[in-house]
Amino acid sequence: MITLDVPVPDVAAAAAFYVHAFGVEPVPLDATGACPLVYDEFVLRVCDETTHVPNDSDQVFYQKGRTPRLEMRVDDVDGAVDYATEAGAKELFRLPATDGSPGHVYAHILDPFGHLWSFTREGYSAPR
Repeated sequence: MITLDVPVPDVAAAAAFYVHAFGVEPVPLDATGACPLVYDEFVLRVCDETTHVPNDSDQVFYQKGRTPRLEMRVDDVDGAVDYATEAGAKELFRLPATDGSPGHVYAHILDPFGHLWSFTREGYSAPR
């Protein structure tokens, strides 16, 4: 199981956004007041940015007010972007398929809490 801490200013609002945008399942708050959200074998641990203390390797991202790009492999990039923007994310761009298949193969969104997410079509291999 992979766990990713995502610090936000409002845990309840962020949990509601991620549940709607990404279809994750909320579980009860943990002992720290964070809200773990489960997606397959992945846990998105939404935590209060005012009390969350990142480890030393993460410190550079939080000091600069940014996180690494978070990538989700999905079957339908357009559908994933549409759900996320309906929930309040800002679409940054979509990359159309170049192999003749319909739809887009890659996209970036910025969630309402400043985290950059990308969606990549499952099985898509970018040209080298």
